[in-house]
Amino acid sequence: MNKIRLLNAELDNITMSELLEKREGTILTLHVDMIAKFQKNRELYDLGKRFDVVTCDSQILYFASKLLRTPFKERVSGSDYFPKFYLRYKDDPSI
Repeated sequence: MNKIRLLNAELDNITMSELLEKREGTILTLHVDMIAKFQKNRELYDLGKRFDVVTCDSQILYFASKLLRTPFKERVSGSDYFPKFYLRYKDDPSI
């Protein structure tokens, strides 16, 4: 999976559809406040690296990536993802 680096955070360049296909793993939906905290809190920074997928959950980060000429495919927020995940897999007993 393609990664984009913003400050000291590495985010996955993934679409909502691609993320919905992943049925296992942990997800961090990263926003500006968290990136700011990564700069000062080593424990939080180290924790962030343990997630299987880190998405861009911020319009600011999304547009910053375009200005830096490393654009994200799309913004994937947790508030959009979780209802879609539920609707997709609600009748799947393996989830």
